[in-house]
Amino acid sequence: LAQDVLPAACFASDWGLTRDMYSYCKVLSPQLALHWNVDAGYITFAAAVAGKYKMVGLGISNSGGMRGADMAIMLKEESITAGTSWRIGDYFSQQEGVPPVMDAANHQDWTLVSYSGTAQTTLAVISRKLDTCDTQDIKIYNDTDQTIIWALGQQFGYHGALRGSQVLRLNPSNLTSTLNLTALTNGTTGVNIGNTTEFTYRLALLAQDPPDLSAVVIAMPSVAVGPSPALGTPLPTTCMSYGLKSKAKYHIIRYEGVTPLPGSVARMTLYGCTAQPADMNDPRDCGGRPDPVCSTPLLVWAPSVGNFSLPPQAGLPFGMAPYFQYVELVVEYRPDAVQAGFMDSSSLRLYYTGQLRPFDGGLLQLGYGLLGGSVPLASVVNGTSPGQVNATSDDNECPSACTARLGAHVTLVSNFFAMGSTGQSIMTRHIRNGSELQPLGWRNWYLSKYQAFTQVLPDSRTLLPGDTLITTCHYNTTTTAINGTPSTPMTVSESCVNYLLYYPAVPGFTQCSRQGAGMTASC
Repeated sequence: LAQDVLPAACFASDWGLTRDMYSYCKVLSPQLALHWNVDAGYITFAAAVAGKYKMVGLGISNSGGMRGADMAIMLKEESITAGTSWRIGDYFSQQEGVPPVMDAANHQDWTLVSYSGTAQTTLAVISRKLDTCDTQDIKIYNDTDQTIIWALGQQFGYHGALRGSQVLRLNPSNLTSTLNLTALTNGTTGVNIGNTTEFTYRLALLAQDPPDLSAVVIAMPSVAVGPSPALGTPLPTTCMSYGLKSKAKYHIIRYEGVTPLPGSVARMTLYGCTAQPADMNDPRDCGGRPDPVCSTPLLVWAPSVGNFSLPPQAGLPFGMAPYFQYVELVVEYRPDAVQAGFMDSSSLRLYYTGQLRPFDGGLLQLGYGLLGGSVPLASVVNGTSPGQVNATSDDNECPSACTARLGAHVTLVSNFFAMGSTGQSIMTRHIRNGSELQPLGWRNWYLSKYQAFTQVLPDSRTLLPGDTLITTCHYNTTTTAINGTPSTPMTVSESCVNYLLYYPAVPGFTQCSRQGAGMTASC
C-alpha cells in the first residue's frame, strides 16, 4: 500500500459501510475487506478496496484456485467523450494463469449494484442469486464453507501478486453455542460479533483451548528423497513409526503439518497401529504401504490444509488400550521435487487434550488405488486407450451391507479428495432407499496442489445404516500416467479416494469399497 492509503477494514467510514448495511465481513488482505449479506435467495458483496484500481475480480472456486472458478470481474472504463463508467462481466476460468472467458452461455448472472472511488479507496457492490442454475456458476450452499478468490489490477489481464483466496461460510446458519465470544471483541478485525459466522466460531474455539492442551511432533529425521533416476521409476514414499502416550485416553483436536521445502510434499497420512510395528523410528521407502499392523487411517494432511481443527463435538482418540499407542506416518512427494532430490524433515504437530470431547472422531477411506495402485477404468471416450483420451474409473461403492453395521446414524463432517497427477474430477454420491440425495461433495476441477478438506454438503451430513456411498473419478490421461509411466489399455497408476471425517467413530469402520458390480466389498 502507498504510505497515504489506509489498509482495508470492516465497516469503515472511509468506504461508508456500517454494520447495519452488511451482516458479515472478512478482511482478506490489507487491500481488500469483503462485506456481504444474504437475503431472499440472493447474495450481495461489497468489496472495500484500499487504493485506486481499475479492475476488481471476485470468484467462487471449486478447485481451491483459479481453475474452474466462477468469477465476477468489474472493470473501469474511461473515455474522453463518454466519461468514466464501470461494467461487470460474468466469467469462467478454465485454467490457472490464463485469462478467464465470458460465460459460454452468455449468462450475465452478476449485477453491478453500485461503484464509487476516491484517490485512496474503491468500492464495488455486486449481487447474484445463490443458485443461478447456470452450469458455469457455482451454487452458494447453506451453512457450508466455500473458497473465495480475488484479484486487483489496473487492467484486465495478469494481476501479479495482488490476488488471494480465503475459505468463508457465505451463507451461515444461525449458530448457537455456549462459547464465550466476549474475548473476541477486542483486537479482532473482520468479525461481526452480532452474527456468529463460522470464522468467529473457530476463533472462539481457539480462544477456549483446554488448559491441558499439549502438542506432540511426529517428524522425519532429515531423510534423503530422490533424485529419481528416470521417468517411470515409482516415486519414493517415506514411512516411519512412532510411539504415543499410553497411560490414558486423549483426543487430538487440531493438527498441522510442516514441510521445509515448499512444493515437495503432496500429502501426509497418519495411520493407527494395532501393535508395535517392527521398524520403530526407522524411516524407510515403503512404496506407499504402511506396516501391516498400521492399516487404520487416522488423519490426513496436505499443504493446502494448513492448521486443521476438528468440530467441537469430536476428537481423534489415542492412548491406553483399546486406542492407538503407535502410529505410522506416510509421506508422499510431488514428482518434480523427487526428480531433483532433497532432504525431507516434514512433520505433523498434533494438539491433544485429556479433557475428552463428547464423541470419538473417525476417518473412513472410500475408494481405491491409493499410493501408486491401479484404478480400473470403466469407460474410455471413443473407445481408445487412456493414454490418448479422458477416462473414468469404475464406480467405487461403499454398499448398504457395509453401512448396515453402523447400528445407528453417524454425522459426516468433511471430505478430503485424493487423486494423482492425471486426476480431473471426483465425486461421492449418497443413495438412500434407492433415491439419490445431495452428493457428499465433489471437485469438478481437481488440482492436487489444492488438496484440502471440504465440508459435506448440508443434505448429506447424516449417514444412516443401509445408505450407499459411490465415489467416481475422471482422469485426463492424454499425456502419460502418474510418474511418467505410460498407461496400459485399461489401467492407470492413479488413486480415487475420499477420506471422510465423521463421528462418532465406529470400531473397525475405517475403509469401505467395492470395485465394480459383483465384487466382494471390503469393509
